[in-house]
Amino acid sequence: ENDSKTIENSLASSMLETSGKGTQQDYAKLTVEMLRYYQIPARYCEGYILSQEQIGDSGTNSAFTLSDDNFHAWAEYYCDGIGWLPFETFPDYLDFCKADNSYIISENTNSNSNEKAENNIENVDEAEEISTIEESADENSFDKYVALFVIVLMSLMLAILIIIFVRFNVKKRAAKCLKTGDKCTFYHRKAVKLLEIIYNISYDYPENFEMLIAKNIDEKMLDLYKKSEMVFGKSLYSNEQIVEVELKYILEFYQYSEDKFSEKIPLLKRLIYKYIRNLY
Repeated sequence: ENDSKTIENSLASSMLETSGKGTQQDYAKLTVEMLRYYQIPARYCEGYILSQEQIGDSGTNSAFTLSDDNFHAWAEYYCDGIGWLPFETFPDYLDFCKADNSYIISENTNSNSNEKAENNIENVDEAEEISTIEESADENSFDKYVALFVIVLMSLMLAILIIIFVRFNVKKRAAKCLKTGDKCTFYHRKAVKLLEIIYNISYDYPENFEMLIAKNIDEKMLDLYKKSEMVFGKSLYSNEQIVEVELKYILEFYQYSEDKFSEKIPLLKRLIYKYIRNLY
């Protein structure tokens, strides 16, 4: 083995430094060595080469005889994703291979390398196509999420605008009511409604309502209710002017009812009553 390497090294030195010539086997072997030196997978191949003209002269499906004149040696290098590719360096065949679509019959054990290369190319194309489809699916999925987010955001903004509009109208009516001097009716009824929700009681019968307050709530609420109810009745059935002290009774009753509402009712329900139903 060492002797053969010595011969190959001397042959390479002779070709590169002295004669510049060699057989096609020499060129093929030297090419393989050079490719391997640069860490490129390479192999030496021997076979037969036929020109397109020779194939045409033999006729379709006709047998033809191979001779030593058809013998050829060449190098091949391996390309990832494709397979083994021929690399011609013998001068006598460079012009021949360029001018003629030659057909090579290889005696190498991997004679099906071209077929494997074609299969590799097809596999690469399929992989690229699958990758393209996956990227397109990812883009479509992302677009769907963006569209869903936009729809949810617009719906939320619309709901907020509706709540603001409704609450503005309620506030507007309340302000109009207060300007007409009907503060007693406005705040008394608001306070009573809050108590109805908190304790699940009804104001249909004021006498019973007072009893229910006495039973379910503290004495302070009962006292404020009685005072507010008295002023409320006066505002409805009397021509006498409501004085500041009497209005204060109703406002205290309303404020205390609102405090109880905040204490007894969960936050979410309070938000619904305040901003959806505009109770207070």
